[in-house]
Amino acid sequence: MNTKKIQRITLFILLCGLFCIISMPVTAQQGSFSVTLSSFRVNQQTNEGLRAMDGANDEVKFFSHVGTINAAGSYAYGQNGPTPTIGNLTTATNPNERQTMPPLILFNGEIGLDTKAVLIIPTVWEWDNEPNLRLLMDYNEDIRRSSTPRGSVSVELATIIRNRPSLELSKFLLSGSSLGINLNTMQKLAGGIAQDRPIGMHTTGLNQFGFIPQGLVLTYESANYLSRTNFDFGLGVVPVRYVDAPGMGGDYIILLKVERTDEAPACPADFSSTFNGLAEMTITYPRDPKHPIGPILTNISLPVEFTECRTRVRVTDFPVLMSPPFPVRTPSGDRENITTITQTGGGTGMFTPGNGRLVLPITLHFQHSLEKEFGLFARASDLTLNLTTQEQGGSKKDAATGNIVMVASGQFSGGFLNGRTGDTKVTGTFSPRP
Repeated sequence: MNTKKIQRITLFILLCGLFCIISMPVTAQQGSFSVTLSSFRVNQQTNEGLRAMDGANDEVKFFSHVGTINAAGSYAYGQNGPTPTIGNLTTATNPNERQTMPPLILFNGEIGLDTKAVLIIPTVWEWDNEPNLRLLMDYNEDIRRSSTPRGSVSVELATIIRNRPSLELSKFLLSGSSLGINLNTMQKLAGGIAQDRPIGMHTTGLNQFGFIPQGLVLTYESANYLSRTNFDFGLGVVPVRYVDAPGMGGDYIILLKVERTDEAPACPADFSSTFNGLAEMTITYPRDPKHPIGPILTNISLPVEFTECRTRVRVTDFPVLMSPPFPVRTPSGDRENITTITQTGGGTGMFTPGNGRLVLPITLHFQHSLEKEFGLFARASDLTLNLTTQEQGGSKKDAATGNIVMVASGQFSGGFLNGRTGDTKVTGTFSPRP
């Protein structure tokens, strides 16, 4: 075969291959997603001040701006809310406490790979029914100016889509300033003035304040990732936290639920197990650090239930625990005491199947046998703990092993142990493994 014939055959193969590639139908990756706001957490209520006109506790409303960018790079937006006023809010008293509200659907539709993205800007506002500074109106106007079809927000979103960041929450939950949102709306507000204002104000100068919202960017990839990840509040629940400048006091977490709606979620069934292990507690007293009580060792067997795609764990039956006898210093000298421990609160926490992280708040009641002899001196005490898996060599214990180590430290309230610190370590195994 001569050289020219070989070249013609080669060229034909190359052209055919190129034509076949071009002609192949391309199935764009896309999915249907929804984003809902139906709960939030009050880490710290706002400082109402002396001029509060709406009662002693917080009253808030939620506003959200939701925008979409198409394949051509054009951005359009709209506003969701306001919600009805939600009132009489106080600081949460335990790690799992949330406030619920009628569900507010912020987005429900399709998101395609490289064809569409969504930006959600959720905010929570302290609502004093004092609108004379027009902060909300000015805020909406600033968002509008930043959200022109090819404005700064559009440019930043297009950059995110093009660069396809690694799948981490910090790459998609962004400060408004990094999204090209420039606000000047809060400079009229001075400290101590009752006003409808966003929670999350920051100081810009002497008695001057500003506000920068946060935005959640949903590309096809990030929406998939967020809907299948637990960020300590449940599967697919994204926490958006706003913390006020000192003096204003507010600290709120908005909880956004991201769900994929066009396919059955890959969610394991609810699961029951038993945690068998050893609890070790040492009790110290700041006034007498050289004479700790313990360590007190107690074997434990806790039946538990994993729910919500096995991301929530609940102790279903906390048994009555009794410590072995241990010495206690009393007005009559060292005496042996036996403590009976019962659960009075908590017992429901969060579990992350991927890395075995477990957070379990629990409140325990300590009843002492010496109370019969010494009365008020040895009366009962309570202890609230937030048991959390301990780092093991730089990473948490693999959930597949079923072995975990949890630690916590808390201060006793009331009774004989009032003011003392209980340092706790729990080591054990789930059987069967979650």
